[in-house]
Amino acid sequence: MDYSKYIDESKRKNVMPSIIECLDSGKSVDQTAKKLVEIFGFEKELAKTFAWTELARVQTHRAIESYLENGIPAVQFSASPNCCPICQALDGKIIPIEKSYGLELPHTRCTCCWLPHW
Repeated sequence: MDYSKYIDESKRKNVMPSIIECLDSGKSVDQTAKKLVEIFGFEKELAKTFAWTELARVQTHRAIESYLENGIPAVQFSASPNCCPICQALDGKIIPIEKSYGLELPHTRCTCCWLPHW
């Protein structure tokens, strides 16, 4: 995700350990956003967008790593109900697992996911 308009790359790298810590401790998007506001001085709405998007990015990366480790041959995009036109167009798309490294969700605050596909 490109946040360069709002957050420079060095700040993003400094924030990521906090994002991962929140994910590992089971914190919600709102709790993670609150931490970003308190520690890094993010504006509230930007903190929520950043938290939502980056938590989803880390979760997606971890899921794909797990799929690789467990011999899943491919991933399939699963669009959420009432999703945007971008995600509707991707719904059902299948990608071989060997080409899935670095996959992300299509946009900020996306509620869709990449699922294992056999």
